[in-house]
Amino acid sequence: MNKYFIETITQKALEVKLSLVDDQQTTQAEAEFPKGYFKNVCTPIPQPMNKELERISGLLGIPKNRFLYLALSSALDEAQELLKQIDVSEYVREFNQTVKTQEVA
Repeated sequence: MNKYFIETITQKALEVKLSLVDDQQTTQAEAEFPKGYFKNVCTPIPQPMNKELERISGLLGIPKNRFLYLALSSALDEAQELLKQIDVSEYVREFNQTVKTQEVA
């Protein structure tokens, strides 16, 4: 198949899909969450990283805050999955048990 054709159809299909999702998420966010639910989180980032953020978000036509929200959501999902795979809770339970045993002694 023609690569350009596939890329064009994929792009257009994703534009439609994401525009519907974005509109739905915005409406849900406004309806479901009380005022003050969201918190701005600020952190300094190096200038080269900021320039890359501006370049990529500009290229994609996504506001920087939306891009960062999506990236943070993805990072949190990945971290949760890794924590499950590693079973960190097992070690937290063991650590807490050790601390309790030391406190009693």
